[in-house]
Amino acid sequence: MYKKKGYAAILLVLLLPIIIMIMGICIDIGNMVYCEAKLMSAVKFAAISASSNYTVSNNQVIITDEQQDFVQTCLTKNYEGAMSKTFTVDAVKKNQCTVEATAEVKFYFLTIIKINSETIDQSYTVTRNLD
Repeated sequence: MYKKKGYAAILLVLLLPIIIMIMGICIDIGNMVYCEAKLMSAVKFAAISASSNYTVSNNQVIITDEQQDFVQTCLTKNYEGAMSKTFTVDAVKKNQCTVEATAEVKFYFLTIIKINSETIDQSYTVTRNLD
């Protein structure tokens, strides 16, 4: 009868790279979900702030470059890598503004399989009372 000592160590050595890779993927995906939530929070803040920062004059919506810069500033204060895609106001209702933003999430472990980053997008619409 032969002895079975050492099989657990061999199995651990063979499975350790797979376990580390699975943990790395979980860390990268968890970081991406965290960044999406953080970007959504920044977009909400920017949309709420921007909703009081445009004017309606003679039934026309006026959005200046200064207001666009204001939206970008609100985004970067809450998420450093966020970039404003659009700041729009509903042309018909004139009381709904939408902010869309994007950010790049860098991966750490997925770079092993040539996935360096992922771009995430978020948008939020705010309705304000024009009375």
